[in-house]
Amino acid sequence: NLYPCPQVHLNSRYLIGNVVEQGYADVLEGGPRAEWEASNPRRTDLCKSCFYRPQNELLELLKRGQIKLDDALDAYALEVPSTLHGDFV
Repeated sequence: NLYPCPQVHLNSRYLIGNVVEQGYADVLEGGPRAEWEASNPRRTDLCKSCFYRPQNELLELLKRGQIKLDDALDAYALEVPSTLHGDFV
């Protein structure tokens, strides 16, 4: 079974799909994931730990087309011109 995050409790509310029976491609790109996302529009409410991870929010906004990657990176560079992990980013 596939769950959205390794930190969630393994119960049916968090279950995205059965990748053993259906395969990863069918679950991730097919109906099961889309159905799960539609039934949980505020997915971060399910766990709370995602609220403390801004990169997860950024990825959601990018995926939904609410922001453009270049705009986000440009804004980040203006606000944080130098970071300890600059080479990594």
